[in-house]
Amino acid sequence: MNRVLEYLEQKRQELEQLPFILFVQDRSIDPWQRLSFAPCLAPMTMGFADLMVYGLRDVDSKDPDQQTLNAHTVVDDQHWRYLLQDLETLGMNAPMNFSGALEQLWGKHCGQTRNLIYTTMALARGATPIIRLVTLEAIEVAADVGFSKFRQVGQEIAAKTGKKLIYFGQSHQDVEDEHEAMGAKSIRGLITAHTWTPEEEKVALRHVDQVSACFTAMGAELLAYLLKAREAGPFWPLNPPKAG
Repeated sequence: MNRVLEYLEQKRQELEQLPFILFVQDRSIDPWQRLSFAPCLAPMTMGFADLMVYGLRDVDSKDPDQQTLNAHTVVDDQHWRYLLQDLETLGMNAPMNFSGALEQLWGKHCGQTRNLIYTTMALARGATPIIRLVTLEAIEVAADVGFSKFRQVGQEIAAKTGKKLIYFGQSHQDVEDEHEAMGAKSIRGLITAHTWTPEEEKVALRHVDQVSACFTAMGAELLAYLLKAREAGPFWPLNPPKAG
């Protein structure tokens, strides 16, 4: 395993120990409460589609790595649809006026989910194709840490209700598995095959650090939201707890 992939795995292990991840795994807590952060993911999930199209994709490039990256972005740019379906299934699609929706999505409680997209968009623009691939893989590693745990909660909810989740369920993972099914053309396959210069490796590791830092900050923000939502419900900024 090369240095870049080793570093990605190191970051995976660190992310698995985040307090947010440990909270989501705690089966002593009601599963709906453990997924009550779901509305806060909307800026990240919707922004992820923009990252694929406007940050990572370059349809005019003749570079083989970029062309492979383009194919990966096509797989990923529709995942937001899964979140919308799950919000409905989870009963988190309550009627809300437009100004309320904006307050929900652009409030301080969603700041780090938005910052993740802003940061990764900046990292992607101007980067070489191989560095863009590393940036996307860093995102995929962090997402896999979270969604591997979210799926477990989704299974608990499905067992109670008979309703399967998609974004927080196995269907989402099946789509993600298409990346690795590409074999030598997978992101990890290309990272492994690349001949890394010292400068390229330094840039790649810096990108991994920045992506991991964004997910760490987002995890802290989501945990704070979860703890508040246990008292006030999943839309607590708009529905403060009643006095007394």
